[in-house]
Order: sequence, then C-alpha cells, then structure tokens
Amino acid sequence: MLADQSRAIAQQVDDAERVATSLLRSGFFAFEQGSWEQATTRLDTGLALAREQGNELLQARFLGNLAIVQHVQGQLEKAIALYRQNIDTFERLGSPMDVGRGYSNMGFSYQRMGDLEQAETAFRRALDSFKQVGEVREEGVAYLHLAEVALGRSDLALAREHCSRATQRFERVGFDLGIADVHRVHAGIAGQEGRWAVAERYLGEALTIYV
Repeated sequence: MLADQSRAIAQQVDDAERVATSLLRSGFFAFEQGSWEQATTRLDTGLALAREQGNELLQARFLGNLAIVQHVQGQLEKAIALYRQNIDTFERLGSPMDVGRGYSNMGFSYQRMGDLEQAETAFRRALDSFKQVGEVREEGVAYLHLAEVALGRSDLALAREHCSRATQRFERVGFDLGIADVHRVHAGIAGQEGRWAVAERYLGEALTIYV
C-alpha cells in the first residue's frame, strides 16, 4: 500500500514537472511570436508550479525568461529584479555559466536604462563567472559589452582595450560574428574621433561578415 502511494506521489511530481517544462517552452514560443501577455501568463503559471514542486532549476529558468519578456517591453526595473532572483538561484545551484548569462542580461537592462555604471558592474561579474568555467567565447562577449559601455562614456582608450581582448578570444574560437561586432564598436570609436573614412571601413568589414 505504501509503495503504491509512493509511486502515485512520484507520478504526480513527474507530471507537474512535465507540465512546468511544457509551459516554459510554450511561454518562450509565445515570446518569439511577440505575444507578450500570453508569454507572461504561461511563464507565471509555470513559475508557480515549479515553486510548488520546489524545483529551483526550473524556477531559475522561468525567472530568466520572465525577465527577458519584461526587458523587451521596456519594464526594465521589473526585468532587473527578476534577473537578480534568477542569478541568486543559479548561484545557490552552483552554475557559474548561468550566473554569467544572468549578469549579461542584467547588464543589457541597465545599459538600456542609461545606467552605465551598473551595466559595467554587471558585465564584469558576467566576465568573472565565464572565467570560472573557461568559456572563452562568452568571455569575449563580456569584453565586447564592456567596450560598448566604455564607448558610451567616450572612454575610447578603454573601449579599444576591451575590443582587443574580445578579438583575441573570438579569434581563438573562430567566432566571426563576434569579430564583426568588434568592428562595429571600432567604427563607433572612429566616429567619435571624427575619422569617418576609418569608421566606414570598419562598418564595411562588419557588414561583410554579417552578410
């Protein structure tokens, strides 16, 4: 009798996790289709279910996706609050890669708010997380974002330094799109310096890769 009850409980847990996982996928699909309200409803429902089951991994994933939905709608403070919960959960779970992604996304929200100081802090924390796991490409992406922040502050020497570090990592892993993004930042640097021919050359090199 007890064995039957245990199996029934286990089945209920498995069913709940399957439903939550399905909501995660369908919520992201609705997001990709631009159905923000539907995406939010599905993700909120899934988050509540994951919390009921005590599944922290699923909770973290729901929180991250809800934050993205809020970000694209311009609800940046809400997005940042959700990213903090997402990061805290992944830190408890010991997942530096996911922590780094959370900080990267949080940096985008701060950047969009115009808070470059907080954006820089978030991107540096992302970089530290990626270094923990030796994720070279993501290190390069973090340096690229730091270069964009430096460019936004018109700190052109620092922007160049970050671009150089990003390029080194992208070349190591053969990430051409990353190199194109670096060219785009170099174009912005040249533009601020009034070197329009150089800026145009960098943009042309970037477009050659993008296309």
